[in-house]
Amino acid sequence: MGYHSFWGWLDRTRKQPKPKMAETVVRILLVFLMSTLSGCIDLSYKVQEEQTPPVVLGNVETDSSVLSLIDTVQQQNLEYRILNTAESFTTNFDLDVSTGLLKLVKKLDREALCNSAATCVLQLSIAVASSDKFITSIRVNVTVLDTNDHSPVFSRSSISVPISERSSVNLTFPIIGATDLDAVGLNNSKILYEILPNSETFGLKLVSSSQGSTDVNLILKQTVDREKLDHYKIYVVAKDMGNPQRSSTLTVDVSIEDYNDNKPVFTQNRYNTTVREDVAVDTVIQTVVASDSDAADNGKVKYEFTFPQTLFKLDEISGEISVIQQLTYSPAPLELSVRAYDLGTPQQTSLTLVDVHIIDINNHDPEINIRLLSNSNSATVEENSNTGTLVAYVSVQDKDSSNNGKVNCSIKSTKFSLLRISNSEYTVVTAEQLDREKKIEYVITVACEDNGQPRRNHSASFIVEVLDKNDNMPIFMQRIYYGNLTENNEAGKMVTRVSASDMDQGVNAEVRYFVESDFADMFYVEPTSGVVKANVRFDREQVSEVRFKVLAMDSGEEIQYTSNATVILTIIDDNDEYPMFTQSKFNFSITENQNADTLLGNLSATDKDIGMNGQVMYSLPSQHQMTLPFVVFPNGTVKSNRPLNRELKSSYEFIVMATDRGVPALSSTAKVSVRVLDENDNYPQIIYPVKNNGTVTVSHLTPPGNEVTKIDAYDLDEGRNGALVFSMSRASANELFYIEESTGKIYLAKEIRKEDIKDYNLMIEVSDKGIEPKKSGADITLRIEFTVTEETSQPGIGQNVLIAITIACVTIVLSLAILVTIFLIRRADSSKGSGRGSLTEQEEVKVTETLQIPPKKPCLAREGARSPLPDNNNSVHYEVKKEVSFSMDDHDHRDSGIFMIANDHSSPVPMTKLSKTRQLQTFISQQSPNRTTLARRGDDPAQDELHRMASIRLHEKLMHSHNKPLIYHPDENRQLLLLKKGLEDSRSDNSGEVTTDSGRGGSEEDMHHASIMI
Repeated sequence: MGYHSFWGWLDRTRKQPKPKMAETVVRILLVFLMSTLSGCIDLSYKVQEEQTPPVVLGNVETDSSVLSLIDTVQQQNLEYRILNTAESFTTNFDLDVSTGLLKLVKKLDREALCNSAATCVLQLSIAVASSDKFITSIRVNVTVLDTNDHSPVFSRSSISVPISERSSVNLTFPIIGATDLDAVGLNNSKILYEILPNSETFGLKLVSSSQGSTDVNLILKQTVDREKLDHYKIYVVAKDMGNPQRSSTLTVDVSIEDYNDNKPVFTQNRYNTTVREDVAVDTVIQTVVASDSDAADNGKVKYEFTFPQTLFKLDEISGEISVIQQLTYSPAPLELSVRAYDLGTPQQTSLTLVDVHIIDINNHDPEINIRLLSNSNSATVEENSNTGTLVAYVSVQDKDSSNNGKVNCSIKSTKFSLLRISNSEYTVVTAEQLDREKKIEYVITVACEDNGQPRRNHSASFIVEVLDKNDNMPIFMQRIYYGNLTENNEAGKMVTRVSASDMDQGVNAEVRYFVESDFADMFYVEPTSGVVKANVRFDREQVSEVRFKVLAMDSGEEIQYTSNATVILTIIDDNDEYPMFTQSKFNFSITENQNADTLLGNLSATDKDIGMNGQVMYSLPSQHQMTLPFVVFPNGTVKSNRPLNRELKSSYEFIVMATDRGVPALSSTAKVSVRVLDENDNYPQIIYPVKNNGTVTVSHLTPPGNEVTKIDAYDLDEGRNGALVFSMSRASANELFYIEESTGKIYLAKEIRKEDIKDYNLMIEVSDKGIEPKKSGADITLRIEFTVTEETSQPGIGQNVLIAITIACVTIVLSLAILVTIFLIRRADSSKGSGRGSLTEQEEVKVTETLQIPPKKPCLAREGARSPLPDNNNSVHYEVKKEVSFSMDDHDHRDSGIFMIANDHSSPVPMTKLSKTRQLQTFISQQSPNRTTLARRGDDPAQDELHRMASIRLHEKLMHSHNKPLIYHPDENRQLLLLKKGLEDSRSDNSGEVTTDSGRGGSEEDMHHASIMI
């Protein structure tokens, strides 16, 4: 096998991916094959674990004498390679390919490679090959020597070991041992144990197990006594035998458990105590105390008498000895035997004696005997009896003798006296007159005391009852009683309850009640209970409070006493009165365009009820709360909730409610009328002149003072805000023309001269009379033309004929164009009649939203007619281009309007005499005087209002129908600009020219376009 072929095959074998097990098998077979074919050379090296690389292990070429196996030619190309590279540890070694020098390049961890095995050998298989063939393999065994790099380790740092104090010497107690991860069998893993500090009480006992491990035990070297020392702390140190030596420490807490090996011990072997024979029962006369040095129950001590006792008791916990019955003097002391025992097992006991010495004293009290004059348990005496009236007899005796038996008695009272009638007898008498109402009975105590040492005393008491006489009048508990009664009450309703008491007793204290005579019809009082009731129905709005007296009389036999108290009855309000508005109609006003939340005024209503029943809240009916532009607050304040537009709606009328807060609530209504005041928020709208229709031809023969043309304009505002003033701007002013400022008529100021024949462009300004006037402007051209007459020209007959022919031709062409246009428009109308003849529902909604009226289905029709109307000096025929009729409903009011646009702008009614909206309506009505569908103006204000609304609605349609440029107003309302544009588009340039008036009127095309947009 050649060089390249052998190493190539070997590389392919290494690089070819194989399962790990398969690769291992291939490596083993390869090494075995090479060993079989060429033999195998063994080498051994040693290295210390954790040795810092690089470490030279040896040279496999020289150490194996492989050169002796081959000729010199093959020696020139020898290479050495590690075969078993699949082993992870081979990465720790480096083999020089050409020289065979083997080095350790990474630290070795013996415990990671071989665990704690006694020996750790790593085997490297090295292939030797020349340029043309494989020569041999070398097996290198690297022995990893152990380093003492692990300390003995306990599984826990501390343990607790309980030992009973009765444990015998040499008794062992197992504890945990330590483990060392270094190599087994070497000194590095062998562990020695010792106790620190050195202890005379405890030692260590090591026992080797059959598995080769060592059990560590704590051995008791001498007995322990818990009462002397109940806790030990021992440190067990584990050391290996490596170099350097490594160690770790285990803390052992030894607790000594108690054993009941001690008896209770009394503080005294014998106790002595002295007491008086009159010592009180339950008095502690002596306390015995014993202690036990054991712990827990072994050290708890209880006490008991050795023999039962009748005079004394012993508290088993505290050791207190107390008296349980009266003692009697005894010359010899009483001996008590007391035993103390603990609660341990076995139980331990001790005994002690207590000597009790009893002292003799004067122990007999005087004995008192009281004899009463009545048959009851108490003595009796009438009130107001005379002083010295006998009450009782008293006798006393003492069983003691001499001074101990001599007794003196007394009483402590200012109302009674004790009189001595003998050494042992006394009488009790009154010391002054008694008043039963001040005190009904007395407790009399007779105190007696002997003369012994110490003195003894005794006392006895009896009751003296004072008998009644009727000497007091009834007394009410209150001077004034307050009662409440809801108005509209039923008869017999309780008002209050009075109560009187009489300090007398028995019949003398029985009280009856009655109402004073003036109010006996209105009220009744039950004689015995004092319950006061109403006999009539009360109305708080008439009477809100009633005051009357109730009398109380006792039932004395000899004489009767009477007293009285006042009853104040408050009538409580019932919600029986409706709120009443102070006005049946409230009139408010608000200027248009005011911001929302503008105050209109305040409502006021009164309610005769009081409290919550009389508190009034104001509101709108629910059906108006969302539709009206007003808010009524509970306190009666009326405010707007959005800006108003007078031009859309100039007044409102609605209902308001006043509701009290009673249960159930009562309410009433009133009308509110709100007038929307005008604000100068509209610019004057110029109807004529308009763009493309602003030229007027004036004959040079027009005499001065004649009207040349007229400026048509209107303003949607009212009053001074809608009054118009016409003027010419200074830039366009001239001496030839002047304008009448009130009517807008333009007059010729002087005679026209030849040099005056030209075009005059006049800038017209139309201003309203508001406080802050609004102005609009327009341009009009006055064209002065030379008029040919017989006097001014003498043209030949041929020239006249030519002019006539030219005029005829132009007229025919224009007529044909107009006829074709009309035909096409009507044809389009007929084909789209269903779609153009009526407002769509969507368009109606838009209009009604603008007008703030509910949407209805409008009806729209077009008609063509002709109607002659007179015009000052000339009779002109007006052609009605389009007639639009529509109807709309505003709640319960209905109306219809006909809007007709003529081909002439003139109207016989001056525009300054009516509001601008009404002017348009008047103009419409005059254009069609014979139509039966027109409503009569002025007959019904509601109909007039609807006509006005219809006109505005039509204006808005016209506003949206054209997009022609308008005269610029910086702050002009867009809606009115559109209206102006619609009216301007009603003009036509096809009306022809006249000498003294403008040719104005709507063209067929403009009107057709307007009708479609409507």
